[in-house]
Amino acid sequence: MTPLIDTHVHLFDRQYGLASKRRYDLDYDALPAHLRREMALAGVSAAVIVQPSFLGTDNSYLLQVIAESDGRFSGIAVVEPNISGQELARLKAAGIIGLRLNCIGERAPNLAVAPYSFLVGELARLGMILQIQAEGEQWCALEKSLVACPATLVIDHFGRTPPGDVSGGFESLLRVAAQSSRICFKFSAPYRLKTGAAVHCARAILDTVPIDRILWGSDWPATQFEGCHTYQDTLAWLEEWVPRPDDRQKVLWQNPINLLGVPGAASLAR
Repeated sequence: MTPLIDTHVHLFDRQYGLASKRRYDLDYDALPAHLRREMALAGVSAAVIVQPSFLGTDNSYLLQVIAESDGRFSGIAVVEPNISGQELARLKAAGIIGLRLNCIGERAPNLAVAPYSFLVGELARLGMILQIQAEGEQWCALEKSLVACPATLVIDHFGRTPPGDVSGGFESLLRVAAQSSRICFKFSAPYRLKTGAAVHCARAILDTVPIDRILWGSDWPATQFEGCHTYQDTLAWLEEWVPRPDDRQKVLWQNPINLLGVPGAASLAR
């Protein structure tokens, strides 16, 4: 059986401290042992850990977990935009495959001007990706700089915006995706959109981009939506979003390797 890769999970241990500037608090820990148990039950072999917003730019726990994972985990870090190229290279060597830009509750930046223009140039040079979480009119503000961005861009959670939204944000995303082959979409966390919107997003996205630009993520442990579904539910949802088995196999295995360069993936297939 071909191994499966989950490209969006969160791990955190509150003893490492939460960022002073955060949108919400948590009263539990999401530890590697918990995640490994869920992955084993679902037949998932590897995962990409995404630094959650409430940990800010302190990636120490993320790096520790990756180092102790025997190649099963890689990571998406959060950094200040003026990070040096040398520090990015150090993060890559430690198992970080890209950076996350979380625009929720913030003003969307212009990626075409400093310091972001240098940052995305360095990501492209190093073969790392930029993962973006934004919504609504933020996509309209980002549109021009996304088209020109030299790095591979991964759009979180279908873009968190339904088709036909008054902001025009989803349509803006599709325009970008039609112009740039570097735009990829993560099919994940449908509960972060209006009920039922995810399947409509999936159909519109797949009408615009080829299947080899689609990724899947469980979004475990579904912060702020805990207990609403199981880990295995998140994998089952993919059958509705991507009906063809051959396409799902690409989304769950080949695409993470080709788009993200997940370290250690080759050893999983042996």
